[in-house]
Amino acid sequence: MPITELQDTDYKYSFAPIVNDECEMLILGSLPGDESLRRCEYYANPRNGFWKIMGALFPQIPNLYKERCKWLLNNKIALWDVLNHGKRMGSLDSNITNGHPNDLMGMYAQYPRIKHVFFNGTKAQKDYAIFIGFDSHHSFSLLPSSSSARAMSFEGKVKEWKRIINISTGRL
Repeated sequence: MPITELQDTDYKYSFAPIVNDECEMLILGSLPGDESLRRCEYYANPRNGFWKIMGALFPQIPNLYKERCKWLLNNKIALWDVLNHGKRMGSLDSNITNGHPNDLMGMYAQYPRIKHVFFNGTKAQKDYAIFIGFDSHHSFSLLPSSSSARAMSFEGKVKEWKRIINISTGRL
């Protein structure tokens, strides 16, 4: 669906995943917000702290979006959303209704090295539980949402998100 059509409707659609055969970790959001959809980039809203948090955890992260995507893959981190599409006015996760999941089981089959799943916020975790369900083949961790709507200090979010570093360095 062209971006101009997305601007005329409350239906929002996910992007393709950022993933390759080497990925061991997957960060799942809920559904892209309006600014991300306009720019065709994950976490494009400057008020969303995702890329800033990643930069605090891994100081060598690039500034350009395409380079950031390559950087994620080089660090064995995949990125996607639980929902393929849903209805939402604005960008708040709490406004999402009629959600339909992405094929995460298909993703796990295609990329069997993914063993650690991180949820970027409660909405992603709740929808995963509803649509996909937890299994014994993956570890699952809830992280505080990187959204500015999540009332938590940046430092507090970084402290919680450090679990990604522990897994990437083998310190479970």
